[in-house]
Amino acid sequence: MKKLLIIVPFLLFLGCKGQQGPQGPAGADGTDGTDGAAGGGTYVYGEVANTGEVFVGVYFSPMIPWVTVNQETLNVTGSMMGLLTDYADSISISSGDSVYLKVYTDGVATASARVPGSFEITSHDTSQTAYITQGSDFTVSWSSADYCDFYRVYFRIYYSYYDTLGNNEDFSLHVDTCVIATSITFPASRLFPADVDSITHSWGDNFDVYAMNGPKLEPGSKGNVIGNGTGFFWGSAYSGRLDIAVEETKCKAKKELSREELRHRWFEKAKAIDPNYQALKEEFQRVPYER
Repeated sequence: MKKLLIIVPFLLFLGCKGQQGPQGPAGADGTDGTDGAAGGGTYVYGEVANTGEVFVGVYFSPMIPWVTVNQETLNVTGSMMGLLTDYADSISISSGDSVYLKVYTDGVATASARVPGSFEITSHDTSQTAYITQGSDFTVSWSSADYCDFYRVYFRIYYSYYDTLGNNEDFSLHVDTCVIATSITFPASRLFPADVDSITHSWGDNFDVYAMNGPKLEPGSKGNVIGNGTGFFWGSAYSGRLDIAVEETKCKAKKELSREELRHRWFEKAKAIDPNYQALKEEFQRVPYER
């Protein structure tokens, strides 16, 4: 399961149970009526995967919180008092099940989500590396997951290339985005700079997609944590990793450059570094050029 929070070093340790917050009469939504006071300074961020893995981070709590999912207490894995406390555990869960989160601090924050169904990448064989051809778009498709509100996509490539002037350059692209559709296309204009001549080396990287149940990550979204806190809580399912690489191409044989071509390239680089390159150019032209 993709971890979206930074894990801090373990500083404090609590037993399985801490101090329990206030509890009211049972509510119809399964949260036991523990909504507590509206809002609050505590921020909560977490998810439950269809594999049963759980991860929750609690920020800005005045105390080490007690956290449960479906009434199972989560283990503290690291804490920096007053800033962040991490929780990770594994619970018994099945696709389609509802999950209920409670965070007890000086009040109670709650949230609920549903675990999406299994799905898989359909456009490529995930047992093989998918190669992107230079100058081509790259599209990945996957099957639909039940109980899914949106899909979260992670995409990374990194390669070296010779540009049209013969310089060796590096290019990297990292995408973390949310989509509703069951496919995504990365246009060639985003994958390849305009000055790419030939690909010299491609480092293996990957494409990952998660089915998510809960509020979409977008500007203006308030999240689904209520009561004495705010934040986001999701159910998730993973498609399986697709390894990707950019197809390497044969480098063109370097031609012998004329004196004027070499001089032009030198001036172009000097111009990019020093806006007063004209003075350098005039000085250079006064000095006899020797090969």
